[in-house]
Amino acid sequence: MQALIPPQTQTEKDLYLVQIENFQKRLNTPPNAKEVFKTPDGKADDLPISYVEMTLDELFFGQWSIKKFQSKVIANEVVGELELEVFHPVTKITITRTGAAAIQIMVDKVPDNLQGKAKNAWALDINNKKPNALDMAYPKLKAECLKNAAKTLGKVFGRDLNRREKVDTYQPVLSGSEKSKIATVTRAIANGDAEGAKALMRMMSLSDE
Repeated sequence: MQALIPPQTQTEKDLYLVQIENFQKRLNTPPNAKEVFKTPDGKADDLPISYVEMTLDELFFGQWSIKKFQSKVIANEVVGELELEVFHPVTKITITRTGAAAIQIMVDKVPDNLQGKAKNAWALDINNKKPNALDMAYPKLKAECLKNAAKTLGKVFGRDLNRREKVDTYQPVLSGSEKSKIATVTRAIANGDAEGAKALMRMMSLSDE
């Protein structure tokens, strides 16, 4: 697909930027609380991979892909990374985000008589790995990498789920406040573009009466 033809007039530029801002608002809408679940240890919130994939389908019209998935073993964990590519429906350009994650290789139960370093050594010994331990865990690694990459696109993918410190809020430049909306529409009117002004009003949820 070819990139969008650059807007020429100031009003066209404003219309284009407001479209981008409206899409960013969708990306930065928090996920439905019903989709959020607790991790097995109960210490963090998470989103199911099905939700993340479906939301990518909905927002990017299925125009997304995974590339360069790779992994390696470090001690008793498998770490991985991949690239998520999405085709922006407004700008018509491809955006690439990197995601990374790690999973633990499941081992047999540590004997009760082992303590301290001996207990840790048991977990690191590949001979103690559970049979087929990675049958389900390895696909999970890819899913976790994808979720990690998607988070960078916006709050709808769980960006701020586990951030306890001050969380920022997306503030559009042209359509973020009534004052900025009116200024954007007024600029179009001053440039003699009445139809453009009406289009801006509709896109920014202002009355065009």
